[in-house]
Amino acid sequence: MQAVMGLIYNFTYTLCVRGVVVNMMGPLVEIWPKKGFFCALPYVLLYHGGCALTVLDAVISYNRLSIFTLKSRYRNFWKKATKYMIVFIIVAPNLQSWNLWFTKVTVRPFANGYVWASDEPQNVPWMKNAINTVGIIFVCSVMSLINNCLTVLKLIKQRKINDSTYIGDFDKKLFIYSLLIFLGHIFALIIQVS
Repeated sequence: MQAVMGLIYNFTYTLCVRGVVVNMMGPLVEIWPKKGFFCALPYVLLYHGGCALTVLDAVISYNRLSIFTLKSRYRNFWKKATKYMIVFIIVAPNLQSWNLWFTKVTVRPFANGYVWASDEPQNVPWMKNAINTVGIIFVCSVMSLINNCLTVLKLIKQRKINDSTYIGDFDKKLFIYSLLIFLGHIFALIIQVS
């Protein structure tokens, strides 16, 4: 699921954001509808995909932590919860992108390329995509960091119970991975704000 979401997000990011400088997308944009549903679709998927990846990271990090917290109930819990988590991963990012369906999204020439833009954001004036995106990314990033750090601590604690106080390379890599994922989310947050 993460790979599919990543591909969709990267494609829509290249199409909608980097189109100004990436001329290789030009032929695709020439045949792409300039207004209507198919014009808005990549723009909505762009906003949705970025948040969905962050929500998915938070759910995956909780899955890892729940091995320790749920113990023998882990398998049964995730057997029941997986379908709800998938719905949550797909629906939660819509909190910040649903209004794009009600705005006029267009594709226009810009510099040497083109730009995807929302021409009528005032159609839903109280909806602030940037603020909502920042909120979702921040909350999910912090949850992911906490879940990953608790998982690392549980692994270390489990080693101590087994009379092995050695903190191995795996523990260090998992901790560094957790920090890098968190920093990646924070960088995405900074890009969204700027």
